[in-house]
Amino acid sequence: MTTMPKPTATAPALPSQEKVTEAKGKLMEKKSKQAASAEEGRRSSVDLRTKWSTSLKKSKGKGKGSGKKGQDKGKAKGKGKGKYQVKKNEGDLREEAVDQLEKNLEKKRRSSIKEIQKIETSLALKKPVFGTVEDVKPEAKNLNLMLKCVKCTEVEGLKIWEAVCGDKAGVVTLSIHGKAQADLCTPGASLRIQNAKVIMVKGLIRVAIDKWAVMKAEDTPLDFEPNLTNDVSATEYELVAH
Repeated sequence: MTTMPKPTATAPALPSQEKVTEAKGKLMEKKSKQAASAEEGRRSSVDLRTKWSTSLKKSKGKGKGSGKKGQDKGKAKGKGKGKYQVKKNEGDLREEAVDQLEKNLEKKRRSSIKEIQKIETSLALKKPVFGTVEDVKPEAKNLNLMLKCVKCTEVEGLKIWEAVCGDKAGVVTLSIHGKAQADLCTPGASLRIQNAKVIMVKGLIRVAIDKWAVMKAEDTPLDFEPNLTNDVSATEYELVAH
């Protein structure tokens, strides 16, 4: 008889509704602060225009580089050749500066909104997709099953219980590592199993209800009877080297 390791921890609990609400509240607060910051930036645009206008007036284009550095006022003195363009008045320069500022603020705002939406999506609880006993194969992981219990017995000499449970597709044997979970497995009990995995015991399939899996009594009784004619745990497998 194979000795199964004793679990050392319990399954991680799903985040409570209170924690989800608190996280969303923090995100909305962050969003509000970012919106206020963007609005403050818009209100300060007048001061920025004034500063930029003063800076442009003082620039005389004394660059000695490759021409572009000396194009500020059309008086390039560097070795490179400047490019003539229509001289813009102070009003046009201010308008361009404001437009650029507003574009930058809008880009930052959109980026913040996308980041908030991404975080909200990651925090949202995903509805599990449940399969059937037909999905139980060797080395299967992340199994979500809705089963009815047929019987449950304790393995002699070990603190492990084996419960035969099934659905319309067939039945499978669960390997249960905790008495509290074993107590749920009474004949006819409706069970919800999530994040379980398959282990092989002497070549036979067992669905392990370990520290990473969750098994609870289903609130609404399941309206089917297990198909006892198809026992997937009765098929013996062998490991073949490739």
